[in-house]
Amino acid sequence: AVSNVKGDNEGIGAACAAYYTEQGLKPGDAVYVYEGDTSSVTTLRDEGFTKYLTGELEYDGKTIADDAKWSEDDLKSITYSGAMNWSRSDTKTSFESLLGDSANADIKWFYAEDDELAMGILEALQGGGIDDATKEKFLGNAPYLTGCGGLDELYAVLRGESFTDIADQFGGIVSVTYSPAMIQTAIQDMVDYLDGKDVEQDHVIACEIVNKDNVKDYPSF
Repeated sequence: AVSNVKGDNEGIGAACAAYYTEQGLKPGDAVYVYEGDTSSVTTLRDEGFTKYLTGELEYDGKTIADDAKWSEDDLKSITYSGAMNWSRSDTKTSFESLLGDSANADIKWFYAEDDELAMGILEALQGGGIDDATKEKFLGNAPYLTGCGGLDELYAVLRGESFTDIADQFGGIVSVTYSPAMIQTAIQDMVDYLDGKDVEQDHVIACEIVNKDNVKDYPSF
């Protein structure tokens, strides 16, 4: 193989944790993680999140501040959904079940490991499967939601084109890049190699946070 071009699954978790820390996430706060499946992709996206919080991993060249680091005990406040099979409908059902207990409406931080899963949460909040009082309590807490991947439906939410009534009540919604344009990078590596140039053997595409202010600068799929 000339070059291995890939997204940074661990970096996705680190980016989400860095964003949440900037938004006020404190050690020991309740976090709910919606996982994709049981593969190494999910493992890396889980580990990236916790390793940033404990100071073992950096994002964008920076590590978490010493006074914001999480201990192993703090990490016990993170709840994992188990495999959602990258399914929007499975996540929607799971989220409706989670908020079936109104106490869970106090959870403020939701890390969805794919944009499809994030859309499942938004669709659950738009639908009728959650008690109105619980929904109002949840949104009144100005929750945060992160996805990743570049799904145009979630980018449309960031652009203010859909789910506006719900999205406006969130403290923040972002998506981390797992760029569909990386195939172009792979083809360019091949061309460069054929032209006799050196190419990066392990070419990891860095993650970036896409929000309502910069979403127009990123390609979606």
